[in-house]
This record gives sequence, C-alpha cells and structure tokens, in this order.
Amino acid sequence: MTSERTNRRSVLGLVGGSVTVSIAGCTTLTGSDDPVVESGPGDGPDDGETEGTGVDRTATEWPTVQYDAANTGTAGTGGGPRASATVRGSHTAGDEIAAEPAIGDGVAYVGSLDGSLYAISLADGSLEWSVDTGGGISTPPAVVDGTVFVGTGAGSLQAVDAITGDPVWMVELPAPTRAGPVLADGTLYVGCGDDRLYARSSTDGSELWSFRTAGPVAGGPTVADGTVYIQSHDDYVYAIDTADRSERWKFRVENGGGPNAPTVVDGTVYVGDNNGTLYALEAATGDELWTATATATVRTPAVVGDTVYTRGSLIRAFDAATGERRWQADVGRVGGSPTVADGVLYVGTWDAMVHALDIEDGSNRWTHDAEYEVSRSVAVADGTLVYGDDYGNIVVLGGS
Repeated sequence: MTSERTNRRSVLGLVGGSVTVSIAGCTTLTGSDDPVVESGPGDGPDDGETEGTGVDRTATEWPTVQYDAANTGTAGTGGGPRASATVRGSHTAGDEIAAEPAIGDGVAYVGSLDGSLYAISLADGSLEWSVDTGGGISTPPAVVDGTVFVGTGAGSLQAVDAITGDPVWMVELPAPTRAGPVLADGTLYVGCGDDRLYARSSTDGSELWSFRTAGPVAGGPTVADGTVYIQSHDDYVYAIDTADRSERWKFRVENGGGPNAPTVVDGTVYVGDNNGTLYALEAATGDELWTATATATVRTPAVVGDTVYTRGSLIRAFDAATGERRWQADVGRVGGSPTVADGVLYVGTWDAMVHALDIEDGSNRWTHDAEYEVSRSVAVADGTLVYGDDYGNIVVLGGS
C-alpha cells in the first residue's frame, strides 16, 4: 500500500468547475418551518423492488450504499472473502475517502474529498479512470446500467459513463448533497443541506419534485413500496408517498440526524438514533413496534432474514420481530454500517482494522490490518472487499 499522504485531511474548496477525466494518464476536457411538498414538472415513480419483492440479490455487484434502495445492507452468495483476506492492490487519492464505495461489472467507484470520483479495478486495485467533479465528495455514488451517479459538496449532481468516466450530464443543486443519490425506477433521490429531499430524473438530472423538512436531510433516502423514507436533522423520520408527494407520516426519534438512514424490509422500518436506540416502525403507519438498545450512534442497520444487525460501540444482532438481542461482538470503534453477504458481516473500524464476523453468532472469521482509520462502510462483490481509509487509500481485498 502506498504511504504517500500529502494534505490528506484538508477539505478542498467547494466550488464548481469544469470536468476533467483522466484515463491511464490521458486527460480529456469537456465542457415555511413546517415540512411541505414542493412539486416540480415530473410524475412520481412507482415503488422500487426490494427484498421480498423479487429483487435479484446477486453478489456480483454492490450498486449503491447498503446494496439497494431499501438499504438492506445485504447481498447473496459470492460476496466478500469468507475465510481469509489479502490485499490485491490499492490506489491513493488526494484526500480522505469520506463515502462508501459502489461496485459494478468488476469496478469499484469511490469518491474522495479531493473532488475526484475514482474507478478502481477489482482484479488488482489499479486505477481505471478518475474524474474531477469540482467539489469534495462525502456521499456515496450509485452505479446502475453503465452510469455512475454522484453528488458533491459543491452542490452538483452528476452522471458519468461507468466504463470511460466521460460526463453524461451535470446539474446544479441548491445546496451540497448530504445523502444519496439513490436510484429507484428511473428517479434519483438526493438529500441536501437546504433541508430538502429532491427527486430528480436519472435521464438528465431535471427536478421532478422536492420535499422540505425542518433540518438538513443527511440520512437515507430509502425507497420501498411506493414510499421514500428519510431521516432529518430535525429529529424526525419521514415517509413520503412517491406518487403524490404527500407526507404519509413522521416519527420523532430522541436524537436523530447524521448519516443514519432507515432500512425497510417486509413492511417494517428499522432506524437508529445518536443515543444508541434502534426503532422498529410499522412502514404503513409509522407506529412504533419495539425499541432496543444498540449502543452509541446507530448507523443504517442491515437486515438479513429475521435478524437486524447494528453498529454502535458494539456490533449487535436483534430479532427482527421482537427486538430481542441475540448476540453482540466487540471489535473496537466501528466506522460505518454493517455490510453482509453470504453469511458474513463486514465492518471497518477507527482502530484501522477490517473484521469479518459470522452472522449466526458474531464469531471472528478473519481480521485485516488496514493501517489507517476506516470510518465508512465497506462494499463487497465477486469475492472481493473494497474500503477507503481516512488517508485516501482505496484498498481491494481478495481471498477465500
């Protein structure tokens, strides 16, 4: 792994600019306080497919943060390394990796606070291409059908070709992105620092509609069954109808905000707060079903079958129906949300480690010394694991 660390923690100026694509050394230049709905010119989308509704949970890709629009955090067989892990290769960005990777067609897409989006080969960790987006990237990209979508701290939403890195389109947003983009049925959902959720066309980025809360939208978006769910810094979780853009319900958590996002599986919304509480809510009504103590700040839960997995100061597994705790594991200060595939739970830590745990009992399968802090979730696909660290290193692990 490279040790070059020049100005890794300096956040770049959040200003717009031209888009520069670098491919293997070549450079090409291209040119009210109450929540309200603000409708745009488009129609709302239908509900997106989620677990339990026919989605193909292939482990050959990890297309968005937490795998899918419902934020389930889990893929199928053939995901990450199960028994052991070794470094296949790495690439060093110009600043911190402050957002989770996405994976598609053997390539990982990773944003950095240096303003660039990087395409990294799963085969050896080499750089396929990079594109300067004009603003620091602190929200995860999404890759769908050959296009990568990414939001920036400069307040832009961009689409680039997944193979070449060539720009497809770019639009300006009213504020820096704080959550998303998440794609469901042709619509991109993006949370912004101006207290709004935006629904945008994936074809050209045009605005379809927006929804305003009383605080920055930094959690989610999560889309399932014709509803988009978000968590706002105003301490509320919102459920918004994607067809008529109306507020279906809202639920107050004790200390919300941050990058906490809801997870929706089988008619239940699982969401955490910054006080260490995990909530299970009825998706149709927002009624509380149960709460459980998950320890410290709860990031987006992962749900596999009848079990909910959370990250706090401890990794904990809960019965999805009752909230009863099944097991817990202490792996140090966990950075991001749990990532689950093929019976294995993966997390990175502020203690510069990556851990693989058995989802049945939390026992350790393997541990990797990451050298530097891993403060975000990892992504898995095709037998590999990809993580970014706080010094700008993007690392690909393979194994058995």
